[in-house]
Amino acid sequence: MVRCAIMCTVVVATALPARAQTALIELSGGYNFLRLPGAALPDENLPAGWYADVAANVTDMFAAVGQVDGNYQSREFTGDFAGSMNTSVHRFMGGVRVHVRTNPRVVPFGQVLVGAMHVRRAFAPYALDTETDAALQAGGGVNLMSRNIGVRVGLDYMRVFGGYDLIPGVNGFRFAAGVVYGFGRR
Repeated sequence: MVRCAIMCTVVVATALPARAQTALIELSGGYNFLRLPGAALPDENLPAGWYADVAANVTDMFAAVGQVDGNYQSREFTGDFAGSMNTSVHRFMGGVRVHVRTNPRVVPFGQVLVGAMHVRRAFAPYALDTETDAALQAGGGVNLMSRNIGVRVGLDYMRVFGGYDLIPGVNGFRFAAGVVYGFGRR
């Protein structure tokens, strides 16, 4: 009985400081690389990009997430059809993130987000195409934290449910690296 009481006290004493580390709101932003093989783009890699997300930690384990990002690509063409092609891809996603908070400094996570991807392609001076498609993103990463600020690295699989000219239903990949800031305490 005494051993059980001591063990329960140790578990509660170590769990409370870990719980105190959970931020109520987490903001993150940084670099975003997008790969869309099979898309009707000049190049399937879009290396110029950014992302921003906000997560509300509902519990120590689950968070509601909203995320926006953008990727860009420019190409110059010469010859009979001289001009430039500028492509922009923006995604607006929302969903659930699951954290594994066994160590407050290293916090792995997985997430599933759904939303829309908007593609705009301008071939100056000739044409402009736009398209918006449903998208699903599943992936994960890790937050390396020091108090309430840290670094985030993540990798995601993305399915775009297209059917039009620019994005005819493709599987893509996203790499993101940025800064995460947590404030408020649960």
